[in-house]
Amino acid sequence: MSFEKVQEALKGTELEHKLIQLDQSSATVELAAKALHTEPDRIAKTLSFFVGGQPILIVVAGEARIDNKKYKGYFHEKARMIPFDEVEKILVMCREVSAPLRCRVLYRYIWMYR
Repeated sequence: MSFEKVQEALKGTELEHKLIQLDQSSATVELAAKALHTEPDRIAKTLSFFVGGQPILIVVAGEARIDNKKYKGYFHEKARMIPFDEVEKILVMCREVSAPLRCRVLYRYIWMYR
């Protein structure tokens, strides 16, 4: 998603003025850590999955990996990432749903650590 699209999505929220636009690429955890002069584990990355047909986002430390056994134990199904070419379409759809519904059903934030 482009910086401009993120900026537009956050317009009018408390996060609108907290965006940082870097001169260097931050496309990967390693590049983001380098651009921000920090360690990779201080970068949060968001992984998107389908659970029961609904999209969820899991935020983890930069170098963390999803433990498939723990994932299946928690969600009772095999991890299935949202395909790259579908992510933006799904996130735009989620943004257009009313906030309370979006928070309850479409976005479930789960913090998982190694």
